[in-house]
Amino acid sequence: MRHPAVTLGCLILAVLSHLSLPRAAAQITVNGANPNTAAQGTVNLDVIVSGSGFKKGAKAHWFVTGTTNPGGVTVNSTSFNNSGQLTANITVAGDAVISGFDIQVVNTDGRTGKGTELFAVKAPGSNKTSCPVPQPLNPPVASLACSSASGYTCLDATFGNAASVPPGGLVLTNTDGSIPGQSDIDAAATVKLQPQGDGTFRYVAIGSTTQTSGSSYLDGTAVLRYNLDGSLDTSFGTGGITKFFPPSNGSMTVNDGAIDSSGKIYALGNYQSGGSMFLLRFTPSGALDTSFNGNGYLTFTNFKVTAMTLQPDDKVIVAGLLFGSKSVVGGLVIRLNTNGSFDSTFGSNGQATIAGFDTLNAIALQAVGSQHYILAGGSSAATPQSFMVARLTQAGTLDSPFGSSGTAKATFCGSRSRIYSLSVDATGDILAFGWNNLANLVYAVARFAPNGAVDASFGDPATPGQAILDFYGGANNPTSIQPVLDSLGNQVGFIVGGYVSQPTGPFTSNNFWGLAKYHTDGSPDITFGSNGGFAIDFGSKDNMVLLPSSSNLMVQSDGRVVVVGTSKFASGTYAGYNFALARFWQ
Repeated sequence: MRHPAVTLGCLILAVLSHLSLPRAAAQITVNGANPNTAAQGTVNLDVIVSGSGFKKGAKAHWFVTGTTNPGGVTVNSTSFNNSGQLTANITVAGDAVISGFDIQVVNTDGRTGKGTELFAVKAPGSNKTSCPVPQPLNPPVASLACSSASGYTCLDATFGNAASVPPGGLVLTNTDGSIPGQSDIDAAATVKLQPQGDGTFRYVAIGSTTQTSGSSYLDGTAVLRYNLDGSLDTSFGTGGITKFFPPSNGSMTVNDGAIDSSGKIYALGNYQSGGSMFLLRFTPSGALDTSFNGNGYLTFTNFKVTAMTLQPDDKVIVAGLLFGSKSVVGGLVIRLNTNGSFDSTFGSNGQATIAGFDTLNAIALQAVGSQHYILAGGSSAATPQSFMVARLTQAGTLDSPFGSSGTAKATFCGSRSRIYSLSVDATGDILAFGWNNLANLVYAVARFAPNGAVDASFGDPATPGQAILDFYGGANNPTSIQPVLDSLGNQVGFIVGGYVSQPTGPFTSNNFWGLAKYHTDGSPDITFGSNGGFAIDFGSKDNMVLLPSSSNLMVQSDGRVVVVGTSKFASGTYAGYNFALARFWQ
């Protein structure tokens, strides 16, 4: 006879053996998307999402990689195909974040799975492998000067001396005498207006000059102040010119400059050997300002600088590339207090390093509502090089909501591109000016929305988001972009400039300054110059601007435009290189 307890235990086991025990829930995996990329502005795109563990009613979601931000990608519907495949219909907003995206699938029972960086949003046109090369503009060199706005583009006859440099509107200044051409560097890099105590203004041109040093030559800094008629202001420096050569007897080249609210003058550049930058400050009258860093200048090693700007509080922002022992580390932006010390509230001891830059040539300030940012522009280290803009907060950190984790890119036509100058309008839209390398280097302008998205409504429909221009079918070397404002201060267009080559033979060319004007939508203003282009020559057919020079162009409130650079003559009064200034009416 069995023991009752044993019989009861067997009965319980028998019952349990017929019950279904809970099983571990099947996991969701998400591992693919086809297609895996789309341009901004794409509407109703069907994307096959692959993986495992999908159930009827599952929903797909797009997020900027590593965030919960949908980034402008809307999932209109999700259709269940089978446990390993869904079809998601999506729309990509015109200002969607250009970035990689994660795809998350959520079943009706709440179970989720996510695949990282399975999809990418790109700029319109960025998938093109080629673009039509624009028909070259061939404007005649400016030969007419007029004394007032006359309804057409002409040199300003009230500026310069037409007898010395015809036809007027042009100024040449040789700062260093008879230096052999191969050793001469006499070139303006930037031009600014300096307010005077009596309420008037003067032009200040900042650039490079040369002096003899024994049997060799040294390059240094030259600052020239001009009256508004183009004559040198002899109350400044010595005869209108002040110079600085480093005590170490090293040569330096100037790339940019600025003038603060009190009229003090900055000159920024690099030593030609040794890998160090320099920043000088002069008093409003042209003397070295020893209250800046104790001696009037600042140097910093392993830093090749290209551009600078001043904040409204006169703090100094300098941008360029940081170098390691053998290669580029990345972009570097530093902020200095007005006495020349590093601003410890910015980045790490006043320094913010930005990975991913191959070149960094431009700096600008951006206001979006009550927020104020610092923009840095150049080219990406990725292949092919693309327009790249980074946005920093006032604390010197990347602003992650901008673009993709703080940087925005624009790649067009499968060709290399590089930014040389930035301009920001009143709404925070960003204009980036540089070159695209098509059959030759051509001027290129792209517009980014305040959040870093490429604005596909801007420019030529053949290259959405970008306007492309070619002078003469030769190399186009961009320098500066500046806004054009109406009498109420509203932006009605912009002007770009640089120097351009006009081929004259297989290995020869003329070099002119080439300027173009655009409407705010990126279409050319064909009332400017000849069909939208304007060329300037000082009579040498050898006119250039040292690159980068992101502020060698200035548009005055009265609409007149001032441009600076250099012009080289083989012989005569202006033999060698010269500071060159031009002023013209739009």
